[in-house]
Amino acid sequence: MGEERNSEAVVYFDANMPKPDRCSKQCLDNDLIFCCHRLSFNAEVISLGHSIVGLDDFMVVDRCFEKIEKSEWPSGKVPRFFIVTKDANFIADVIKAYTSYIRASAPIRRISFKDNLIYSGKFFLSVVYIKQKKYGSNRIDNLRSAFQKLNQLWMSR
Repeated sequence: MGEERNSEAVVYFDANMPKPDRCSKQCLDNDLIFCCHRLSFNAEVISLGHSIVGLDDFMVVDRCFEKIEKSEWPSGKVPRFFIVTKDANFIADVIKAYTSYIRASAPIRRISFKDNLIYSGKFFLSVVYIKQKKYGSNRIDNLRSAFQKLNQLWMSR
C-alpha cells in the first residue's frame, strides 16, 4: 500500500537541480536554508537526484507518475504536482523519447501534453523551468529562483 500524504503540492527536483535542504530547527529563521518552509504553500519537496541519473526525460516523468500513483491522498484530496528543471528542452526531450518508445512498440505509460503540463490518467505534472546556467551556477541562486518561481505560480493559480 502507498504512503499517505497531506500536502497541497508535491514538488520534484530534476537531477540538474541542487538538492533542497532538510528542515532543521533554524530553517524558519535562516533565509539561506531552502527547505519546504520557503514555499508559501504546504508542499512535500523531493529531490530525484541520483535515482534518475542515466534515465531519459520520459523515464524521469514515468518515475514521477509511479511515485504519485503509489501514494494515498487523505479524503481524496489530490495535491498539485510539479517537476522543477533547468533543462529548457525538458518537454521536447520527453516527447522525443516517448515517440521513440511508441515507434518501438515498447510497453510504456501513455501520456499527453498541453503547454507545460504532462498528463497520465487522472494526474498531471506541471513542468517548471528555472532559467539558470546549467553547470557551475550557484546552488543558493538556483534554489532561490526555484522557490520564488514556485511561489509565483502558486499565487497566480
